[in-house]
Amino acid sequence: TSVLCNGDCDVYIDLNVTGGSPSYSYSWSNGDTIEDPDSLCAGSYSVEILDYDSCKKTYSTDILQPDSLSITFNSSNPNCEIDNGSIAAISNGGTSPYTYIWSGLNNTMSNLSGLSDSLYKVTITDQNNCKIVDSVLLIAEPAPIAGFDQIIGCSGDSSLFEDTSSGYIVSWLWDFGVFPQVLSNDEMPSYIYSDTGDYNVSLIVSDSFGCNDTVLKAVAVKPSSEVSFSMEPDSGCSPVQIDFYQDMP
Repeated sequence: TSVLCNGDCDVYIDLNVTGGSPSYSYSWSNGDTIEDPDSLCAGSYSVEILDYDSCKKTYSTDILQPDSLSITFNSSNPNCEIDNGSIAAISNGGTSPYTYIWSGLNNTMSNLSGLSDSLYKVTITDQNNCKIVDSVLLIAEPAPIAGFDQIIGCSGDSSLFEDTSSGYIVSWLWDFGVFPQVLSNDEMPSYIYSDTGDYNVSLIVSDSFGCNDTVLKAVAVKPSSEVSFSMEPDSGCSPVQIDFYQDMP
């Protein structure tokens, strides 16, 4: 004998006493003195039956109960700015089979897919009509946003690039805008432009979910400056004062 749902007290015991000398008296371990106690919870019960001639008989029984009905969720948040979230509702305890009703959705499956960021509530009912209600919140993962800063050197000098992208970035692909094509997978690369001019530098970033974003910037490489100076006098015996002058172009 078992209660229908964990924690319920809905069982009764039906005694059928024969023999001895009627009438009978009953003394139950839970304090009842009637023949057929009801509204019993899970547990062990015993009764001492005494007939008219004070002959005794003891009877015992156990009332069982199923494990508590519970839910665990395996969920995946939507990412890449598309509705690709998922939920798997896993039922435990109670008495199988289970039915699932998701609030606001025309779906009675335990697993959902193609979900947006939202709160999802499910009611699970087991074979004995025991119920549990629980919910899970899906939060959209931030999409990557590509960006970079640069310190552009003159021709023949090193130009520095710094990734400023947001999101869970795990890989970088730089194109420095030259021909033949030069690429880099470094997070903060450098490159030496041999010629002056305008170059279209691009950065493609990828996050841990496989989402991508691209940014393109035009950078200008200027010629190196030539610096010359003169001095007066150009020689002398120590001690001597020499004045230096920057030559004007």
